[in-house]
Amino acid sequence: MLKEMLMSNTFDLLLTGGTVLNPASGLRQELAVGITDGRIAAIQSKLPRENAKKVLDVRGCYVTPGLIDFHVHSYWGVNPYGFNADSICLVSGVTTAIDAGSSGPVNFLGFKKLVNEPSKTRMLAFVAVAQHGVLNDPGELQNLRFADPEAAARSVKDSPNVGVGIKVRLHKKGVGDNGREALRLAVQAGEASKSPVMVHVGDTGISMEEIVDTLRAGDVVTHCYTPQRPSIVDESGRLLVAVRKAKERGVIFD
Repeated sequence: MLKEMLMSNTFDLLLTGGTVLNPASGLRQELAVGITDGRIAAIQSKLPRENAKKVLDVRGCYVTPGLIDFHVHSYWGVNPYGFNADSICLVSGVTTAIDAGSSGPVNFLGFKKLVNEPSKTRMLAFVAVAQHGVLNDPGELQNLRFADPEAAARSVKDSPNVGVGIKVRLHKKGVGDNGREALRLAVQAGEASKSPVMVHVGDTGISMEEIVDTLRAGDVVTHCYTPQRPSIVDESGRLLVAVRKAKERGVIFD
């Protein structure tokens, strides 16, 4: 019955000879993949080539589910680090990307309109606790008057299909000497929105121990392998006890 059904299928695209990887199931096998209307229609050891409008021999390549890039800056033309997502993500096999605080509550609607809606890449976002997102010089929270945890939380809660959490950059360039208070405000916004907080570390004015002890399960320390201080390792290169304990209770290190 299955063979007859597959024989009757017409595929828009048939991939043959590739090694199919599926991390969720542990699959790693050379298989044929039939695609119809932009969706996977069949995965079998062999599929009829004559039923396909187009056949690609991808021998020597991996065939994977769409990849997820957990940390990008894609608010092109608005954020100083922004790039056009589709021009880089799709050719790299990335079908979902998460912007890390390029927008704040003041311009998050613009991110949705200019980035999320027109992109073929599925674009999600951590919303910065700083009103205008990540800035360059002066940094976004060198003056804490520009922090708005209530509005950041509201942005995430009001857009659950786009906003995934709260972002704070603790680099001295971004917050000056306000790192401790900026972290507190970000966690406040995370609690109000019931979402994770992503914390940028590196050249940070407070210790790694204080940072990770403040974070909750599901919160994220990003740039955790930075050579800048504070580090997740001590002077002898050993993982900090506080970092190990944070990992055990569910803090994510990116």
